[in-house]
Amino acid sequence: MTLASLQELIRLKERPETTLSLETAIQQREQTVARYRFTPSIRDYFAGILSLATSDRGQGYWVQAEYGAGKTHFLATLAVLLSDRKGTDWSTGTMR
Repeated sequence: MTLASLQELIRLKERPETTLSLETAIQQREQTVARYRFTPSIRDYFAGILSLATSDRGQGYWVQAEYGAGKTHFLATLAVLLSDRKGTDWSTGTMR
């Protein structure tokens, strides 16, 4: 009886995406918004930011949280919604 090679016994999985790339997330518009979870408190932040963006008033924001809290996903989702001129990306999220 011959022994199977290690390559036959073990199949490596693709390496998972552990850190979201902002550029990739913005390019994958529909997936980014659809996967975002709009909690009540985050919904309030989005509403405030989007309200100021539509009022043509300048405003700056500081986004701070611990590693893995979702800052990049937050910014990517916000960028997608702010740049959506046709309104198609709004229908994929659960912010309504």
